[in-house]
Amino acid sequence: MKGDIEMNAIVRNTSRTSMINKFAELEKERIEWESNEQKAAHERLYQIIARTYKLYDGATLADIKAVAAKGKIKVTKATTGALLAAKLVFGNEDTKRNSAISKVLKAAKAQKLTAEEVPDWIKKNGGIERIRLNKQRAKNISKAQNGRSIARSETAVKYTISAEMNFEIPLDDEGFSVLLCRKNPERGHDVFYALNDKSAELGSNCHQTLCH
Repeated sequence: MKGDIEMNAIVRNTSRTSMINKFAELEKERIEWESNEQKAAHERLYQIIARTYKLYDGATLADIKAVAAKGKIKVTKATTGALLAAKLVFGNEDTKRNSAISKVLKAAKAQKLTAEEVPDWIKKNGGIERIRLNKQRAKNISKAQNGRSIARSETAVKYTISAEMNFEIPLDDEGFSVLLCRKNPERGHDVFYALNDKSAELGSNCHQTLCH
């Protein structure tokens, strides 16, 4: 019985050692692939994107839409030239990739890059996905900054929602109610801005603590 247990332990250890070696071999293959095939594929892709950018940057939106329409690509008023250029080169199937590449094209144009500069620029910025995420982050920061600007520009308190008051905040016809408030330690919340068709109704509900 003891011998069987020892034999089973030896078999398990041998199997695990074999598994470790196989994982190590696969890791080595992965490193070689990243250093060679994947690197070469990325460099080739960046060159194709650069040539796509050259066409996109040198054409009008009307020209790109006309070419896309002939290529049976759906064109709407909201479709950007960058997205159409991506679809013309990379096809319609992979919408996520097209969206990412279109953001790369627009970011490159915003920085007034030449087509020759694009491949190195993509590499230095961490690749297509990193550029896409940075562009989205910049957009979110811009929205936040706009919100802060509105907050700073609204200095007059329209009315105060007392901490003791219990009422329903009225919604507009679409079900929204947007208030810009600042916590008032003594009286609840001071309302500086109300993006609501029925904000006057909300103010009347607070008439007992209305600020003049």
